[in-house]
Amino acid sequence: MTDLGKMRHFLGVKVIQNDAGIFICQRWYAHEVLARLSMMDNNFVRNPIVPETIMSKDDEGAPINASKFK
Repeated sequence: MTDLGKMRHFLGVKVIQNDAGIFICQRWYAHEVLARLSMMDNNFVRNPIVPETIMSKDDEGAPINASKFK
């Protein structure tokens, strides 16, 4: 067994370890996914939902397969 020091990357996620804690950054991973899907020139938003959007439950809506979202 060999000690390789502090972890720097794990499954495409950058890991930063210091006295303040452990931090992860997915910027490189997200860039790689966008490049693979030819989406580098698309518009971006900081937050995927528009601020002040009011969401409500649709009690009469069609049922969905929840396993697709798990």
